[in-house]
Amino acid sequence: KSELCTLFLHADYRQGGNGSLLSKARLLFLANFPNRFSTVIFAEMRGVFDEQGRSPFWEAVGKKFFDMEFEDADRYTMISKQFISDLMPRSSLYANLLPKKVQKTIGKTHKHTVPAMKILQREGLMHNDYIDIFDGGPTLEAQRQHIHTIQNSRIVQYTRSLKKDDEASHVRVLMGNTELDFRVLRSDLLLINKNEVAVSAEIARALKIKIGDNIRVVL
Repeated sequence: KSELCTLFLHADYRQGGNGSLLSKARLLFLANFPNRFSTVIFAEMRGVFDEQGRSPFWEAVGKKFFDMEFEDADRYTMISKQFISDLMPRSSLYANLLPKKVQKTIGKTHKHTVPAMKILQREGLMHNDYIDIFDGGPTLEAQRQHIHTIQNSRIVQYTRSLKKDDEASHVRVLMGNTELDFRVLRSDLLLINKNEVAVSAEIARALKIKIGDNIRVVL
C-alpha cells in the first residue's frame, strides 16, 4: 500500500481552497506516475488529543508498551516501523477494558483534521476498520483507480496561449504538468477540442510547459 502522508498548512493560509489544492495535487502526481505507487492508497487520520496536547489512546495503550513519549515514538516511525512489531503484544487488546473516555476516542478524528478527512472522503477513500496504533485515529483507503481526481483527470496538449477574445470560453480547472519536476495549480483554460487546450503565458511559465507539451487536467 502507498500512504498519503500528513499535510501541514499554516493557519494564515487555511483559506481560499489551499488545503484542497495541496491534497488534490498529490492525486494528480499519482495519476501521472502510477507505477511508482501501490494499487491501494491509504491515509492515517490524526486521532483525538486533549487540550494539553495528549492522546488519551496513547496514554492508555501505547505508552504502556513503548515506555516513551508520543512525539518520540512518532519520530521513530520515520526511521523504521520495526520497533512497533517488536514491542506491541501479539494477543488481542480488549477495548472494553479501557476507560470509557478512551473508548470514545477510538476511530475518531482530531477536530482540526476533520476538513482534511472530508476532502479524502469526497475523493472516495473510506474507513477500512483499522486505527492508528499510537493515537487511535481512523485509517482511510481506496483503490488508486477509483479515486475521483484520478478517475476524472486526463492528458491534453497545450497548443497555444489564451487570447483576449477567448475570455468568455474559459473554464477553471485543476491542472498540472507531467514531469517529475511537478507543478499544480487551479486556473482558467480554453478547451479547443477534446485533446487540445490553451492557457495563458503566465500559467505556462508557472507549470514550466511550452507549446506542444502535455498537461493533466481535471474537468
